Formats: sequence, structure tokens, C-alpha cells
Amino acid sequence: MLLPSCSAVDESVYVPKDSQSDFAASEQLDYVFYTLNNKEKETYSDMIGAVNRRENEFPFPEGFGSDEMRKLFTLLYTQQERIFWLDSRFYCDEEQRSLYFMYRYDEERTDSMRVALDLEVGRIIAGFEQGAGDYEKLLAMHDAVVLSCNFSKEGEYASTAYGALVDGSAMCEGYAFAFSYLCTAAGIENYVVSGTNAEGEAHLWNKVVCDGEWFNVDCTWDDPILKNKNEKYLRHDYFLVSDEEINGVTHFPDTSFLPSVPCTDRNGNYFIRSGLYFDNAADGLERLSSSIKAAAVSKSGEAEIRFANEEAFNEASAYLFDEQGLKEIIEELNANDGLKISSAHHTANSSLYVIHISLIFE
Repeated sequence: MLLPSCSAVDESVYVPKDSQSDFAASEQLDYVFYTLNNKEKETYSDMIGAVNRRENEFPFPEGFGSDEMRKLFTLLYTQQERIFWLDSRFYCDEEQRSLYFMYRYDEERTDSMRVALDLEVGRIIAGFEQGAGDYEKLLAMHDAVVLSCNFSKEGEYASTAYGALVDGSAMCEGYAFAFSYLCTAAGIENYVVSGTNAEGEAHLWNKVVCDGEWFNVDCTWDDPILKNKNEKYLRHDYFLVSDEEINGVTHFPDTSFLPSVPCTDRNGNYFIRSGLYFDNAADGLERLSSSIKAAAVSKSGEAEIRFANEEAFNEASAYLFDEQGLKEIIEELNANDGLKISSAHHTANSSLYVIHISLIFE
């Protein structure tokens, strides 16, 4: 996220234990740490220790001014999501050559929240299937975040992983921090991306490593707000997508303090891996019809598909929504298979060529 002169905004790489000495153990998973020079690394590590000890004042190191301290605080706040009690606000005193931290919660409350958060994270990770690889783990964690949380800008936990995973309510910071928290706990390299959406509004998402390749993940945008929302509603539009698919289109990363890792692989996303990716409308519609039937039988109520090009996407969309094709599919399934689908909501992502159907039952 973009920051004003010497204050921070809500955004957070993971410290496995709450002590400075344990920070070294997480370095192998910390892309952010390796973007810093030696002096910055030392100071960054010292700042983590100071926050863990709940110190209020941190002296400027020799040769550092407010610009350097602002950079390190921003990275600390946006990339250390486990330190969720740290407030986004801070103050740099050039004359005293000190940075001053602020904290959201007292120690007793923080300890209680941390226990609840770690229990939930442990529960999700314990649910991984035996032998699960990066993709299966990332999908399980993505879905857990989306299903656990409802988007809201209100509430005292909205900017934290605790808000997303325990309280069940958060804004984009909470979604991104929760996914980062889970990924690092599962041993998957990741970091939080700060930036804006196409309207220029501050937004956060994640970059993660899956089978040796970097990808983007946006849990917030895979959890849209819909009328009559199904509790099991989730999308996979922004699960393991490349930079080319979103950067400069829907997502605009801010690289002022953190260089961006290129995400160039377009073949690792959910739809390709799930056999839901088609380059023509006819094959895609056939698969969508069978997916709708499966969603109705299983009562999940959700079916989705992605096309490789705009032409196929537009042809399928026109058939389903302008020519009443979706209505015909539902009527045929009800008549032939004894299903009780009363209607359906739909969303169409015109930048990624995704169609998602959400069923409503009688």
C-alpha cells in the first residue's frame, strides 16, 4: 500500500517464534529479508526484536534517516503478519533520531489472540491430505481463508490474520496476512504485495511459490459479496495467476520499497490443473453443464469455468445469459435428474474470462 510521509497504513513474512533469535530460522522463507542490504537486514531484525519485546522507542542506526526508517517499518508492518499487535501508525522524530511504535492490544489480550490464531492455523494445516504437494496445500489454505472470512472494513481485527481466521471478518489486509501466515507455517515461501486496484484504492494480495514457480494469489477477490450468498461460495479466479494476467489490468503493485518477483508461469492456475480451461465455447459449455449438475448433486452449489480467449468467453456468455442457455440447462437438469434448482446467480470475469455459477435450491 502507498504510505504517507512518516506514517504507515494497514498491511504484514512470518516469525515462527516470538523472539529475535528465532528470526534467523525463517530467513530461508523470507524473500523480503534478502532484498535488504546488510545494514538494513541487521536493523530490520533488531526492529522485529524490539516489537516482540513491546518497546516503544527504536533509535535510528548510524547513517539512517527517516526515509530509511519509514521503509523498514513499512516492510516490518506489511511482511511480519505474525506481529499482529503492531499498529500501522508510527512516528519518526528526526531531532531525537528515534522511531516510535504503537500497539493495538495489551500483552494479555495479545497472548489470548495468538493462542486462538495458532490453534486455527494448526487445524487447517492438520487437514492437509497425506502426501499433499505445494498446489494441494495452497488450494486448501486459499479455500480455508475465503470460507472463514467475510469481507468487512469494520471491526478492530479487520486488518489482521486473527480477524480473517478467528473473528471471521476482515478487509484485504486481513485476507492477505492470513494467507501469508498459513503459507509460512506450512513451509511455503511467500510475501504480501502492496498496491492498488484499477480505481486507485489501496489493496493487498500475495505472491507464493508453488512447485518452484512464483504466482499471485488474491483471496479477497475470490470472496465476493453476493446477495443470497451460499456459505460455501468461493471462486478461484485469482488463485495462482501470472503477472501478465493481472498487473496493470486489475492489480497495480507498489514497488517503492520491495522489488517484485516476476510471476511468468500461466500454466499453474486452478482452471488448467482442474480441467476447467477451454479454448472454445462448445467444449466449455459442455463441461460447465456437467459441473452444474455435480454442484447440484453435492449441494456445493458452485460451478466455474475459464476460457483461453475473449471470443470463446463472449460466445459462452451470450448463450448462457442473453439467450437463456443457463435457464435451459437448469430446467433440463431438474427434469432429467430430479434436481431442485430454483435459480442461479452468475458472475463473469471479463479480464480473466471466467464464468461462475452459484445455484439456489428450492
